[in-house]
Amino acid sequence: MSLTEGLPHIFRKRTLQRRLEILGGVDSDGEDQERDALFAGLGRRESFTEGSVLFGDDDEEDFDGGSTLLFSQATSTTGNLNTSLLSSVATVMERQPLYPPEPPLPSKVKDAKWLRVAASCVVVSSNGVQYALSQFMPHLKHLGQNTVASAISLFICSFTLGCIFHGSFLMKYVEGPRVSVLLTSPLVLALLLSTAALRGDEAWLLQLSFALTGFGVGPSFLSAIIHMQFWLPKSPALASSIGMAFGGLGSVAMATMIEVCIDKYGIYSSLTILSLTLFGLQAGGGLFLKMPDLSSGHTKDLLVSHRSKLDSSTRSGLGIELTAGEIVKSSEFALFWVSAFTAVGPGYALFANLGGIFTTSLGMPKRVAANWVILVNLIATIFGRLPAGYIADRWNMSQWKIFGSGSRSLFLLFHCVQMAGLLASAFVTDEYLSLFLITVIVVIFGGCNVLIAALSRELFAPINSGQVYGLILTSTAASALVFPNLLPFLNKLTGENFFYNILACLISCVGAVCCLLLKPLPKAFKQL
Repeated sequence: MSLTEGLPHIFRKRTLQRRLEILGGVDSDGEDQERDALFAGLGRRESFTEGSVLFGDDDEEDFDGGSTLLFSQATSTTGNLNTSLLSSVATVMERQPLYPPEPPLPSKVKDAKWLRVAASCVVVSSNGVQYALSQFMPHLKHLGQNTVASAISLFICSFTLGCIFHGSFLMKYVEGPRVSVLLTSPLVLALLLSTAALRGDEAWLLQLSFALTGFGVGPSFLSAIIHMQFWLPKSPALASSIGMAFGGLGSVAMATMIEVCIDKYGIYSSLTILSLTLFGLQAGGGLFLKMPDLSSGHTKDLLVSHRSKLDSSTRSGLGIELTAGEIVKSSEFALFWVSAFTAVGPGYALFANLGGIFTTSLGMPKRVAANWVILVNLIATIFGRLPAGYIADRWNMSQWKIFGSGSRSLFLLFHCVQMAGLLASAFVTDEYLSLFLITVIVVIFGGCNVLIAALSRELFAPINSGQVYGLILTSTAASALVFPNLLPFLNKLTGENFFYNILACLISCVGAVCCLLLKPLPKAFKQL
């Protein structure tokens, strides 16, 4: 049985080092230095092989010593080590955990774990409204299709700006996610202004109400996601996937609710009910958000800290902290920005114009179009948002990675499929095939949203993930402004969607090239 079986890897390494000192019986300074160098090298190796998700085969040229070389060094330095101890050393060097293992939640708060997770899910579900707003489009034709599409794109853009505001201000100066949610949730009541906009045919007021509502949803969404990651400290990727999935389920529920309310109560009442529902979800769920005491673990440092208090061997697994300027000036961030822009842009365009596409381009009756909006949201959740994180994690653990990591490989694959789907959409005239291609693109959109969050951590080190994710949201905000307005503009200009699909395909090609060039930022993982 291994001498260090069951110990966390940090303690296991220290125990083995102490055993080497005792069993070796070497007192000379030179040999002491050799042992120190051996285990210092072991620590450095662990920090980069924690995972395989951080570096592919081509990225590890500086760390090609390998466990065989270290094993032989250990043998030559301590000739009288017993077989069991050497086996333990080899085991430590061969293991490649993703990050240092996180201790479980304190027993005193464990009972409330799933209540807190459920509260986060309730808050996150309010984010589904941005994908359900196109249900109003067939009923607001008198304002113009461009007006409604612009209002929805402003909602999405303001949502991302709200997330940035949360990461750059609220997270630093507000105590806990509960306060953040309760402070920003009243902004969703601005959706009530849209009823006045419809009565007075004021397009600018409709756009303003949607923008303010989006800015209220963004901080609540991000607060709930981070809160959920704290309550699932061993599975932050799973927490993100759960959050994205509940956002998708919320879009299905709200799209259904909007259609039912329009049929029974009319357009004005449906907007009022939607506004009150959003506020109820955010304020009601926000009341139950409470951070656990994880002072004994490194989850807080992993997600939001700027100055880790951990020892150097654990901190090396989190990477080197960088300033926003260092991140933005890097070519790696520029490539990531462009690839994120092209990954979600076509999906934003579809969600903002979905109701109009179904009724105008595909000739569906209003009720059938409304049902398809609901179904498309459900498909994007089940086949896009929910499995993307799990597939990427499993791919990361495998021994074959096409482009450095499973996340990068899947991101590139999504770009290629999206490019093919857009190109096919330009020439397809069959309604059913067009509908299939639409569902493929929205599934890719859902998966890319999950991967962008994962890649922020993988490419720029975990300690910089929160900062990078806030910065990369400028890319998704820009795509939310460009693509949803570009689609109706070119449709109005040319009378068809052919030119939009060709242009979007070319833009997606640029994104695919950027995906091929994506690699971790070296400065974030080692001192240059």
